[in-house]
Amino acid sequence: RMQQTRTNQSEEEKEAANEDNRIRMQQTRTNQSEEEKEAANEGNRTHMQQWRSVEDNRRRENANNSERMQQWRSDAENRVQERQNRRQRAEERQAYIEQLRRTSPIG
Repeated sequence: RMQQTRTNQSEEEKEAANEDNRIRMQQTRTNQSEEEKEAANEGNRTHMQQWRSVEDNRRRENANNSERMQQWRSDAENRVQERQNRRQRAEERQAYIEQLRRTSPIG
């Protein structure tokens, strides 16, 4: 009976130790999991900052391109207007010359 009592106590102690170990192991896993989450969050924060930086640069470049495009259009419109003005002046000169020929006594 004494042997059985000792055996029972020993079994209970083993079970208690096993339970303690399970709890410790669970806590270790939880701590590792928390550290992994923090590392992942830090990685995500870094990635987000880089993404924002890239997006900001892209937006700035698009705005610059838009301004350049607008300037290009404006320059092109000015060139078209200038050509039309030159053509009109040439036509007016030609008409003036024709009129001089018709009304000139030499003509």
